[in-house]
Amino acid sequence: MMTFIKSSMKRITAPACRYLVLAFSFLVLSVAAYAETSLTPERYVLLDQQIKQHTVDGMAARLSALQQAPYDREGQAALSNSVQRQIQNALTEQGITMTEFLSYGAQHADSISTWLDEHAAYQDIYDDITRQRERLSGQLQAIQE
Repeated sequence: MMTFIKSSMKRITAPACRYLVLAFSFLVLSVAAYAETSLTPERYVLLDQQIKQHTVDGMAARLSALQQAPYDREGQAALSNSVQRQIQNALTEQGITMTEFLSYGAQHADSISTWLDEHAAYQDIYDDITRQRERLSGQLQAIQE
């Protein structure tokens, strides 16, 4: 019985393996193509702002924690890990990786810039996030000195 199963598997596996490889390759290429086309300048900006806001929120939490317990390295590490999880979850919800996200931003910088020029309110959000980040960065630096 065992020999029959092995020989049957060999007969099925060889041709089926080719089809499985082709199917898997098609799936990988489809996913890659979907990730590339799933981002638009608008979706990129919204996701980028969400990621940047998670980072700023993490900085605020870190500042608060440092003010309460300046030598709690484990707490600081936990806050950093929490921010990284939030960022990863935001990317996962969009079905892309950080590499794909960064690649899209680099490859489509002109179209993203054009979109922002046409939607000034989103540039204002970037400016606000930058101001928050700079303020918190200064406060964090002062507390650590």
